[in-house]
Amino acid sequence: MKKMKRRNTSRMGEKKQIEELDMQWQALHNDIVERCFDGTDNFEWSKISKLPLKVINILQPMTWRMRDAEEAARVLIDKDYIHPAAILIRSAMENAAFMHMFFITVKDVVEEKKVLDNTDEILMNLSFGNQYKKGEFISDDVFESMQEHKAYRTGKLMKEIEKLYPTYHSMYSALCEFVHTNTDGVQGCYSELDEKKHVTYYGKMLTNESSIFPAIESSMVLALSIFKGYHDAIREMLPEFIVICEKDIENMKRL
Repeated sequence: MKKMKRRNTSRMGEKKQIEELDMQWQALHNDIVERCFDGTDNFEWSKISKLPLKVINILQPMTWRMRDAEEAARVLIDKDYIHPAAILIRSAMENAAFMHMFFITVKDVVEEKKVLDNTDEILMNLSFGNQYKKGEFISDDVFESMQEHKAYRTGKLMKEIEKLYPTYHSMYSALCEFVHTNTDGVQGCYSELDEKKHVTYYGKMLTNESSIFPAIESSMVLALSIFKGYHDAIREMLPEFIVICEKDIENMKRL
């Protein structure tokens, strides 16, 4: 069978828009890198309450996770691997949704001027939550030891952040159409029909010149922007959070 010559199926996106997105992404990348640090003295945050350290032990791993995802996505995009990059961008959007719930947990303590009944439970679930099922992947002993804390499902996190960012969930869902093995994620990314020539072309159709590419990149910029905002807000509230947590311990000792 004669090998068909694949035509150029790429479509030029808005060059100016992409350049602006690239600049925004680079600036946000620099911000995320600045917010990563290599370690901490566990007693630096408080020698009285464990809650401040729990906050840091969520905040820093999440910041490193976001940095890892966005740096890897950038490498893939620069090499025109847009579909694999979209998988990481979706993960970045999940990171930002996670940070929304995390932020609300800290904010509630600061606004109420007291540690709430569910504060520690939420922080522990954010830190150690999982969705493992018995008999799958891990031993029964390990499974039993991990049952105390349940991870919040992505759907719940998306519903929570949607209250503040109404279009966020819909953008995430649209990205999922490309990440999952749905029509856009398979046929749309790796085949194209030429009805006039009665020819179907196979290969990488989703490129950085595709019309959908700016929307994919803007999803990362949005996720990074939201993530950074929540990160900075949590760090800004941390001193007051520490004072409240320590007072809570002191009050309990007086009982």
